[in-house]
Formats: sequence, C-alpha cells, structure tokens
Amino acid sequence: MSMTDMILVIALGSAVGDLTFYEDVPIFHALVAITVIVLLTKFADRAIHNQDFLKRALANSPVMLVRDGVIAMEGASRRDLNTLEVMELLRIHGVRNLGEVEWAFMEAGGQLSVFLFDAARPGLRIVPPLDMQPARAPSAPPQEGAQAACRCCGLTTAALARKDADCPNCGQNEWLAASVR
Repeated sequence: MSMTDMILVIALGSAVGDLTFYEDVPIFHALVAITVIVLLTKFADRAIHNQDFLKRALANSPVMLVRDGVIAMEGASRRDLNTLEVMELLRIHGVRNLGEVEWAFMEAGGQLSVFLFDAARPGLRIVPPLDMQPARAPSAPPQEGAQAACRCCGLTTAALARKDADCPNCGQNEWLAASVR
C-alpha cells in the first residue's frame, strides 16, 4: 500500500465514520467529503506519476536486505527489520545459509524477492533459527585460519586476527564457523 493509498483509506474511513456515528451529519455533506477526498487523491496520484521528484519522495521503492550473503544493515533498518527478522523472511523462501543469497530485496508491496547464487558459498547457517527456544547447542567457534561468519549479519571473512574482533558491517563480535550448507 502506498502512502497516498493509506491516506485515502484513513480519510474515507473518517468521512464515512462521521456519517454513521453522528446523527446530525447530513448524508449530502458526507458524500461531498468523500468526493473531494477521492478527487484530491486522484490528483495526487497523477502528480506523483508525472513528477519524478514527487515519485522519489512519496513512492515506495525496493530496499536491499541482503547483498553477497551479508545482511545490509542500512536496508534492514530502513524497513524497521532486525537481522533475525531478515533471516526469518529468507527461511520462508527456503534459504538455509546466507551464503546462498546473492541479493534479497524487500519490494514496495512488502514481498521479499530472493536471488540465489548458482553455487552456494560459505556463509552463516540460519537453519535452525539462531534465536530458537530452548536454546540449541552452541555452534563451534571457527578454527584458526577457517572461514568465520558474523552471527549478527553473516559477513564472512577468511580468518580472524582476534576472536573478539568487531564485525565491520554491524559492529558485533560473535563469530561462528562459516558453512556452505
């Protein structure tokens, strides 16, 4: 639902609600209010369609949630999602490991579009869920020289200089062994 659609629904609901809840509101006044709201909304839709600056400012656009197997923190926060919610959306699409995902976009309508790599790469395993209750057995920390994945965003690195190193993508410092599946 676009911003103008939401405004239309709220305004129409208010105009119709006044008619149904208050006896002293004439039906003619309610019909005039509804007509004006619909006409203004159509005018706004036409203006948004014809003006690029309005289109960019008011229209929803897809937001990148995952790029190259790593959760895009700025995209997730733009859609008010935390990393566990992004992982949930990916699991619904059958993704087991962030290393499988080349791109994932939250579309304007709220659906998730997922594009997978032809061959999975090492990444953060998201099945079973990291926040599952009761807590599952802790994953093994990465071996020295092995690939490690950030538990928060899935950023994969070849080797950690220190086990308590902060992730450059999300700032967390909990690392798990990266896996392909």
